[in-house]
Amino acid sequence: MVDAMNYLAKFRWKFEQAYVVTVGGENVYHWLLSKDIVSDDEIREGIITQKDFEDMEKAAMEDKENNNEEVEKKVPLFMRNMKKESDSILDIEEAIRKRYE
Repeated sequence: MVDAMNYLAKFRWKFEQAYVVTVGGENVYHWLLSKDIVSDDEIREGIITQKDFEDMEKAAMEDKENNNEEVEKKVPLFMRNMKKESDSILDIEEAIRKRYE
C-alpha cells in the first residue's frame, strides 16, 4: 500500500485518514485521499482503470492487425495533463503497453 500511496502522491493526492472495518472476521483497510484540482480532467491523472487498459490493449491490437504503425496513438484523457516529473511513470506504462502488443 505504501507504493500505491507514493505513486498517487506524485499526482498531488494527499493522505487524509485511514481506518479499518472488520467484515466477516477479516480486516478491510480504507484509505481516504484528497486532491485539489482546477479542472475535472485532473481527477484521474495517473490512474488507469481496467476499462482504460482494455481500450489501450484493443487499440494496440487493431493497429497491429492493420499494420498501420504510422497511426497516431490516442492519448487517454487521464494522461493529457501529466506533469513532467511523471516521465518515469510514462516509461513504465509504455513498457506495459509494448508487452501486450
